[in-house]
Order: sequence, then structure tokens, then C-alpha cells
Amino acid sequence: MKLKTTVVFVLIFFSSCSTLKKISQTSDNNKSDKDLIHLIQGAQPKVTNANLSKMSWKISGQDATISGSCKIKVDSVIYVSFQPFLGFEAFKVELYPNNVLVFDKMSQNLYQIDYDFFYTNFGLQLNFKTLQSILLNQQCSFTSSNNLNEKFSIVSLPDNQKKIITNNANNKQSTTISKDYRILDIFVEEHNSSNNFQIKYSNFVEQQGVLFPRNINIEASKAKVQTAGAITIQKVEFNTPIHFTPTDVSRFKRQDINKLLIR
Repeated sequence: MKLKTTVVFVLIFFSSCSTLKKISQTSDNNKSDKDLIHLIQGAQPKVTNANLSKMSWKISGQDATISGSCKIKVDSVIYVSFQPFLGFEAFKVELYPNNVLVFDKMSQNLYQIDYDFFYTNFGLQLNFKTLQSILLNQQCSFTSSNNLNEKFSIVSLPDNQKKIITNNANNKQSTTISKDYRILDIFVEEHNSSNNFQIKYSNFVEQQGVLFPRNINIEASKAKVQTAGAITIQKVEFNTPIHFTPTDVSRFKRQDINKLLIR
């Protein structure tokens, strides 16, 4: 089922976003290098909430495009809705700081996991803040828990772009920054395998004073299996009231998440 595959892809996308184990490192970068980090943080979207009220998901190799929406209350909840049939909500995902709830409304099933699920099943570290940063085009590090306290190198690129490179014992992250200090690309690769993960942001449009990408392309490779997809955002609002009521879990049958992941 195309919709189910899309939901599974979203879960893979969320899990792939943290292929790195976080370790503390001390910084030996000079002040001008650290100033670049502050400029990036200063240029990124500063919002209390975001309502991506019209968006679509497209999985590479499939003809269907799934419509949906996403609501974000910063540091509180991320709500993703999949609406394949004229606005009918078939699946939804509610992400909280401590757990993730996946609702299959067609079969009335509920799949509940915490973020340790991704480490236990895929060897991946993941948390709510990382996902939030990716969706909001904000700076995030997959090699350290503190962006200002890790070693990094800076490479100059054409068009006044910069590439920030960080490493830990297992992985390398390369982040491409535009001349106006916006994040354009994040590429993460494991040192001892061909596993990698990439996010590309494009088509930046200003909305309510916030410059925000309307296209997010995701590619992941694990054990030589390629997964790719694209998110297109047609309508978004920032810092406006978001009405969100947690789903009544008593109306759903709890199931093992592995049943959803079986293709």
C-alpha cells in the first residue's frame, strides 16, 4: 500500500536522521570560526510554532504523491497527518519529547514507541530536538551534543558558501551553508561503511518575515539499500495559534510497531 510505504519512509527518515553517536569533544577552533556558528544560529528560523497546513510526500520509484500537513509546537509536539483521499486522514503521527505515537485510522491500530526503539533496532541515536531542528531548517549536530564545543573545520566553496565538517569516532557530518548563513545541505556518513544520509533544502520563500525552504529532499543508504523521497510545502504559517488535541488512544488497538514496518 502506497500510503503505508510513505508512513514507513517517514519513520525511516526520522531514524536515519541520527546515525551518529553523540560524544563530548573540546573545541580548538578560533573565534572567527565560532562566530560563523553564531551567524548560522542567528539566521535560522526563530519560531514558537509552525503550521505546515498543506504539504505532500513523494517516495522515489512510486507514482503516487500523498498529501498531508504538519503542525509543530516548538519543544512540545510534532503532529504529522497523511490525507490520501480528498482530505480524509488515514494515518497520523504524534511525536512528543519522550515517545512517538503512530495511528492507523483505517484499521484503528496504535503503534507506540520511544526513541530508544531506533537505537535498539537500527543502532541509531535519536531525539525530539533533532527532528524538530531538521523540519525547521535549524542547525543540528550529529557528532556532538553541543555545537559550540566540538572540533570542526571550515571549507570555502564557490558563491561564498561554506562547508562545516565535524567528526566523531564513527561518523562524519558535512553541512553546507549559503552566503546568507542558511543551511542548504546536511550529509552524514559512517567512517567504516557505505551508510549515509542526506537532507537538501531548496526554494526558500519568505513568509511572515521567516525565510523557509519549500522543498526538502531526503536520501538514505543503509546496507547498500537506497531510500529517497521529497517533501513539498505549499502553505505554511508561523507563530499563529495552533489548535491541537491529543488523540484519544482508548479508541485504538495497540499493536507491535514491527507489524507496520513489514512491507
